[in-house]
Amino acid sequence: KWRDDKLPMEEVAVPQMELPEIEPDNGPTNETLKEQEQKWSDLALSALHDQPPATTNN
Repeated sequence: KWRDDKLPMEEVAVPQMELPEIEPDNGPTNETLKEQEQKWSDLALSALHDQPPATTNN
């Protein structure tokens, strides 16, 4: 039975990118750093960085 199974006592290494932020700057979140970075990627903000600045002619 799965209820009789015991979890191992040794520590398990978890990559820091997979852990929730310890001290969130923008309120509490349960998202991992990887998930937060994915949100920024989804917004395609990196595409803005790659574009040359817009020029204005006055």
